[in-house]
Amino acid sequence: MKTPADVLLHNACIFTVNAGFTTAQALAIAGGRILETGSNKHILGSYHAPKVINLNGAFAYPGFYDAHCHLLRYARQLGEVHLFGAASFNEVLQRTVQYRQNNPKVKAIIGRGWNQNLWQPAQMPNRTALDALFPDVPVLLTRVDLHAAVANRAALDLAGIDANTQIDGGIVEVVNGQTSGLVIDNALYRVETALPAPSEQEFSNLLIQAQNHCFQYGLTSVADALVTPPDVKLFEELYRNNLLKLRIYAMMLATEENMQYCFERGMSISEGLTLRTFKFFADGALGSRGAWLQTPYSDAPDTCGLQLLHNPGFINQLLRIKHHGFQVATHAIGDAANHFVVNSYANVLPPGNNLRWRLEHAQIIEPQDINLIRQYQIIPSVQPTHATSDMYWVKERIGKRVQNAYTCRRLLQALGLLAAGSDFPVEHINPLLGFYAATARKDVQGYPPGGFFAQQALTRVQALKAMTIWAAYAAFEEHERGSLQAGKLADIAILDTNLMTAPLEQIPQAKVLLTLLDGKTVYEQ
Repeated sequence: MKTPADVLLHNACIFTVNAGFTTAQALAIAGGRILETGSNKHILGSYHAPKVINLNGAFAYPGFYDAHCHLLRYARQLGEVHLFGAASFNEVLQRTVQYRQNNPKVKAIIGRGWNQNLWQPAQMPNRTALDALFPDVPVLLTRVDLHAAVANRAALDLAGIDANTQIDGGIVEVVNGQTSGLVIDNALYRVETALPAPSEQEFSNLLIQAQNHCFQYGLTSVADALVTPPDVKLFEELYRNNLLKLRIYAMMLATEENMQYCFERGMSISEGLTLRTFKFFADGALGSRGAWLQTPYSDAPDTCGLQLLHNPGFINQLLRIKHHGFQVATHAIGDAANHFVVNSYANVLPPGNNLRWRLEHAQIIEPQDINLIRQYQIIPSVQPTHATSDMYWVKERIGKRVQNAYTCRRLLQALGLLAAGSDFPVEHINPLLGFYAATARKDVQGYPPGGFFAQQALTRVQALKAMTIWAAYAAFEEHERGSLQAGKLADIAILDTNLMTAPLEQIPQAKVLLTLLDGKTVYEQ
């Protein structure tokens, strides 16, 4: 007698991503979990189900897991001015004017995605033209890295910022005694929080759109690297109403108020929302010269960037978090930031621990600090597309230090694993672009021909594990998701392409045919 199931998938090449990295032809699902994987003959001969899907030779993978992204920010930007890829500041202005014409009733104009490194000359913008075009409505246009923005006079006034304003951990640029409009890191966040926000219903609708975009690209789990208590409340309400299905590992911004909130409520660990991690920022970003370097920038010798954490304060916070059993994830881009963070962790963690504290980005890191990653079991969380986005200008910015930048393979060798994400909306949401960048170390046009520091490329198996089982491990979720094995959640991405054997240049064009969450279809091409 055949065993009942809910769904059977067959006639596929299924990459289980189990310990042996074996493949199967078919699998059975019941109650949202995988019953068994095996051959077509075995699964079809052993199970019956009301829904049997012939995948016609397609390729199935564990649902992709973006280990570091900004889902909430991605959702917000769906209702804002889209500035990604703008070839000049003039194009930024044109898009902003068009947005205003299409949305005449908005109380503030917010845009995201400009990158001055695409412009000639590659100079940061100022507010002069924004003041002329928008004298009465606040405007805040954020750089692609989310760490710098240009604001007009109306937005600065709303935030209470003038030429005399000093903000800890932030920069308000002043030129000839006047604010230029450029705000970096904490100064940007001050302007952002002063602007009118969308209503809860408007934002909920945007968040559901963002979820659907994730499903379209085979993403079934994401780590949102910056949440606050109101965000958690919204997530929980949308889960209760069965509107939110995407699995979210949420990193709580580590303010004193937020820490007390989490300590009082305790960890939240469910199939939908996981809240067990505090997020710190050690510095800013390279593109806006906010990354904290040990010596000055090669193209700006008057600055080493921003140091956003200090001791003993940081270590004291780490000790409290460790006492309460929570995880820590710290943003660190520059070599000084990475050195500071891993050495601070080493002051608190015992060697060989299983607390899985994370180093987010680990972008420029010296070999001696990588040794501490190994000793204290610190998980590197990297974004492979940052290397291929920054490669055009990063050598000019940091000089010889580029040899210690974007060292995915070196970081992997230190611990035996790493987690990979996209940092979307900083980069594109498509995880296959990250897979391609990790393995080819090229942009989608195939540049540079030999790859950007190609010796730091991952193998295809490693790249797939980094966006599935290793990403799950970094969130203490490897027993629930990240591989297609009996007992695990039936989260599956089905593609038209074999990621293990297809020519690398074809990977960015691979299509997701079907995405399953709990064995239910959430996206179909």
